[in-house]
Amino acid sequence: MNNNKLETNNTQIETGECIKALYREDIGYVDIVWGVGGKSGYSLCHIIEQHEDELKQLGFSIENFIPMVFAFGIYSESQKENKIKLRGEYFMLIIKTKWNDKNKRFVMTAFDLRPMSRKNPKRAEQARKKGI
Repeated sequence: MNNNKLETNNTQIETGECIKALYREDIGYVDIVWGVGGKSGYSLCHIIEQHEDELKQLGFSIENFIPMVFAFGIYSESQKENKIKLRGEYFMLIIKTKWNDKNKRFVMTAFDLRPMSRKNPKRAEQARKKGI
């Protein structure tokens, strides 16, 4: 993996991408990109920040989750959004097929498909108490 770690003022910044990290006959090669964190972020950094706890609840690490959903997820494509969706029982993996008007296939994000009560039991219980 072409991954660089830069250190500035005790802050570690991770960058880079793994070209052709994943392959499926119906999709082709897909890169894994470090990306940007936060709710509106994308790629590996975003998935780790937003979904790592949910993955751990299911007994997965990020290292085995992405290849597993990629290999076994049910394929659907959206031409309008330039996205490929791979859906499993509990998660969906989104592959972006264009970036900055250029063809590029990379893991964009992932979504937890479980109901809120399974994802975050404490938050679901609080909502029930409030009558939501």
